[in-house]
Amino acid sequence: MRLLLLTLFSLLSFGAYAEQRIEHLYEARVPLIDNSPAGQQAAILQGMQRVLNKISGYSGTADFPELQAVVGDASEMVSEFAIQAMSQPASDGISAQNTDGLYMRFVQNGIDQIIRQYEIPVWPAVRPEVLVLLVSDFAGQPELLTKENYPAAYAVLEQIAFDRGINLTLLNQEQVDSYLVSSASVWNLDELAMQATFALLPTDAIAVIRIELENEFGSKSTFSGDISLINSDLDYSQRLEDSSVTGLVFEAMNSYIDELSLQTAFVVNEATGGNILLEVKGVPSFTDFARIRDYLVDLEQVESLKLLRLDEEGIVFQLSFQSGLALLQASLNSSGFLIDDNASFNSSSSSSSSSNIENTNQLNYRYPVSLGINGNQVTN
Repeated sequence: MRLLLLTLFSLLSFGAYAEQRIEHLYEARVPLIDNSPAGQQAAILQGMQRVLNKISGYSGTADFPELQAVVGDASEMVSEFAIQAMSQPASDGISAQNTDGLYMRFVQNGIDQIIRQYEIPVWPAVRPEVLVLLVSDFAGQPELLTKENYPAAYAVLEQIAFDRGINLTLLNQEQVDSYLVSSASVWNLDELAMQATFALLPTDAIAVIRIELENEFGSKSTFSGDISLINSDLDYSQRLEDSSVTGLVFEAMNSYIDELSLQTAFVVNEATGGNILLEVKGVPSFTDFARIRDYLVDLEQVESLKLLRLDEEGIVFQLSFQSGLALLQASLNSSGFLIDDNASFNSSSSSSSSSNIENTNQLNYRYPVSLGINGNQVTN
């Protein structure tokens, strides 16, 4: 058995912000299974899905059932297309190979109309620049993985950068040598050493992917690990498991980008009140989602709400409200319908805490699936 331990740390750069505007939001590149009309049509459908995910910043946006009909009409919105070579992981999972891909550009007005009609979240086109470093440790010898010695992983990273619309800085071996990057300092997450090494490199964050492999002859390979993202705005961790290194890197980066985009994604809203994100974890079914939505709509302070995300982890709404944030939270807490997860923003705290809650941009709650407040049984 081979065991991979992957930990992804996102560390704030100490330099100036390097955010850049993404200019290919309405473009997609999809590998062609075959060049038949059916193969091209399948690639166009997948391309539109990738564009909707790219604009929203969330990898699951195109999976919403309401969008299936409009995605089916994707070919009517293609303004240009061409066959382009794409780098993809080879069957050995280490090397890369070129394959034919279908490049397509979608009509911006048509995509924007879908976004407005279905109230799809929008991740602003000005997005951060993230330096990604891959490092492995074999028998106590940390080694930086570059495009030259692990091209399959870099093919995945380059595709993610395009598909998700994010600026990823990926160093080749020549750049690693010129920056005098220490594999040991990267493996040990030496923040001061990395700060000094990349002081002149314009970047908003550093993402370090640490990989540890153990081999057992004759066993099927499994890869597991965890992600930890640490910076001033985002504290996120998740356990990962996949059957390949490239699959694990793909899942890790997509999870990171989902959380990163949620910080600034928004639904266009004309209400005059305040806006805030409300995350509710532990929602077991669509019926429970409907109960929570109806409960929020009935709150006196809530002017409107828009769904940003719905998945196995829970739901995220954008709320517009006509009151102070502390009053909104007090109303949420008084009903006992949801469990407050905002430990540092308790409405019964001191005045300094009340000031803090007015400066936050997200409230966090849990849905009591089986046990409610004070241990009372909840029936769904």
